[in-house]
Amino acid sequence: MKRILIFIFWGIIHNSLAQNSETKLIPDSISTVVFTKQPVESFMLWQVKSVNEFIHRFNYEVFIDGEKMNDSLQILYPRSQYILKLFNEDDERLKMTEKTQLYFIKVNQFIAMICEEDIKIDKQAKLSANVKLEAFYKEKNVILDILLQKQYLKKEGSARWQITNISLPKEIIEEHQHLIERKDITTTDSTYREEGLSPNAQDIAFSPLVNAFNQGKGIVSLCNQTILKHQEIFILEKILRLSLLKVKGTKDISFKISVHKNYQIEIREFMREKENSGWLITDLKLN
Repeated sequence: MKRILIFIFWGIIHNSLAQNSETKLIPDSISTVVFTKQPVESFMLWQVKSVNEFIHRFNYEVFIDGEKMNDSLQILYPRSQYILKLFNEDDERLKMTEKTQLYFIKVNQFIAMICEEDIKIDKQAKLSANVKLEAFYKEKNVILDILLQKQYLKKEGSARWQITNISLPKEIIEEHQHLIERKDITTTDSTYREEGLSPNAQDIAFSPLVNAFNQGKGIVSLCNQTILKHQEIFILEKILRLSLLKVKGTKDISFKISVHKNYQIEIREFMREKENSGWLITDLKLN
């Protein structure tokens, strides 16, 4: 009898809860979320997303989606047009006028030579980077101008970035110049060891360089031996070890790449919502 009463009691509660739950449902308030795959914006496909991708596109090796260049793609996108898309289209010098005709002609001659002679950027092409670092020094915002060169070592496939020049703000040089003796740090510092940054450091905006500046251990080991007697190196080494300077991050990066024996191109990143974006050519010079 008790078992029967328990089942009856449970049934009453269950029905009551069901009725209460039904009365709380408001059909108009129920919405269905539908997840759909959004198409990739056209500008995102054409955007040159890294320096390495720029080189592969310039060499006519890959299409915008990473697909290997084939005969059908080459018919649709001749190399001359493909390379022209790697120039910053907002550069006024690419429009033929009386003032810009020299640069305009130079660009067209350059593209014609690349296509006719099937010239590619070499795997060990001369490559330099100009990195402007935002820093905080004695309650002031300052800019450090750092030039790096990619060094190719004898060991196959091995490379590194090394600092080849440093430009400090005038006020920092004047404040510390009288304290600096021009000595060769390779002979005065027994801990010196020539090193460098990872060969792929450019793909992460040279963040390892920022980290090296902020660790307080100095940056001499990242410098090429040719600049170890420069006064800026000693000054910067001193204020870094004293924690007088804090680097916030990279403000601007540009690269110079040797193409063939006659030309050098400069590339810079343009972040904008248009197909002509990412790493693009901003200048073309004769070597």
